[in-house]
Amino acid sequence: MLNHNSQVFKLSRFWQLCVAKFGEKKRQTGWFIAVIAMIYFLLIMLVIVEDSVYKFEAQMFFYFAGLLTTGFVFSARYFSDFDQQNSALIAIMQPASVFEKWLLAVITVVIIYPVIYTVIYVFMTLPAAFLWTDISEANETNILFLPFMNYSDIDAFTFMPCWLAYQAICAYSLMTSVKFKKHPLLKTFVLAFCLLLLFSLFTILFNTRLEVFFSYFFEYMPKISVQVYIANFLFWVLPSLTLWLASYYAFAKRELS
Repeated sequence: MLNHNSQVFKLSRFWQLCVAKFGEKKRQTGWFIAVIAMIYFLLIMLVIVEDSVYKFEAQMFFYFAGLLTTGFVFSARYFSDFDQQNSALIAIMQPASVFEKWLLAVITVVIIYPVIYTVIYVFMTLPAAFLWTDISEANETNILFLPFMNYSDIDAFTFMPCWLAYQAICAYSLMTSVKFKKHPLLKTFVLAFCLLLLFSLFTILFNTRLEVFFSYFFEYMPKISVQVYIANFLFWVLPSLTLWLASYYAFAKRELS
């Protein structure tokens, strides 16, 4: 490695990497956001035409479904520089360590993108939730769903499985996008579909009680035992840690190859 990459982390160098990376990605990210906004607008219009109101439950579903889906694609395309030889060489030669580049990817897909997505969601949902209200429900108050807010019958902690699933999806997408050198996006989708199919077959064949893996997050579930804590750890935490470590080592190997 070059001398400027000998240190694992240096704040000033990491900040310069952030500025350079955001400058490179702003056009691509802008188009991606514009497409998401248009798709979200069309989906909201379909719901309003069908039900004449954009209810709280629909908002909640569209928020997390959109976050998981678009976050998957966004993460899979983050290292798209490696798809072409010239851009890959420029990315490798950036004056930053492997850890700094990987850390910036993690911060971007896990923190920055959900914030941007939430802003888009609020901007698109506010008029739909409050301006288009069915006449028969004029006396009812339509509430704007925000994932970090507590409501009368829903606690924000209830959505923790969605956030855990999101960061695991991001880790998987980052790992496969640098692991596969040819057609990474396509292979990422195909492998994800195969894994989902295998998991579904496993739950059917062994009659797995999936509610056990969510019992830690819901108050109405029965009293949690030690076995349930272990099961939740093995289901939520261990795979995520493995995927993040795998994404780092896959990226480091790709940088050195």
